[in-house]
Amino acid sequence: MKDLIIGVGSSSEKKSALAGKKAAILALDSFGDTSPDIAIVLASQRLEYRDLLRGIQSVIGEVPMVGGTTAGEVSIHGLGTDTIVICLIASKKKSFHVASADNMSKDEEDCGKCLAKKITQNIEIDNAKSLVLFPDGLGGDGVSLLKGIQSVLGRNFEIVGGFLGDDGQFKETFQFYNGKCYRGDLVSAIMISGDDQYVT
Repeated sequence: MKDLIIGVGSSSEKKSALAGKKAAILALDSFGDTSPDIAIVLASQRLEYRDLLRGIQSVIGEVPMVGGTTAGEVSIHGLGTDTIVICLIASKKKSFHVASADNMSKDEEDCGKCLAKKITQNIEIDNAKSLVLFPDGLGGDGVSLLKGIQSVLGRNFEIVGGFLGDDGQFKETFQFYNGKCYRGDLVSAIMISGDDQYVT
């Protein structure tokens, strides 16, 4: 296995389960006999999410998953709308840990603290390199969310990611976490860790 394998697939198929399956097959194409360690799924609001996630899991199985709905899907194939994009990653030198926290709209800072504590429970914090966030884009104040996370991880810890969307409707977003779909108010994240040099 190579040190790092990344595969990206997308589909504009109208049937949700088939769209998920096709995108996952494309993303898995470069993996050979290697299983992905993490899946990032971004999709249009038009899709039926339970069917979409079932289609994806029929190809990749129970791979840890984060993601959600968007206001446009960007990938190596360009900008898409009404599509699904999936990114699969496997690494020999990096580990990927997922966690989620809810009630962001009630107390963003506390939600951030909860997320940071959960995601660092089972890892060596000295080997943690980067936190990739996928918050509900309509769930509240992102600055307060970051403040809560930084109160646990420190102000200099690298945090990247982006808010989820709803095709510009500004009503509600949907989050994907480990093969299930959640409606609003959830923050999911990936913690990347490893004992080698790391560059985002």
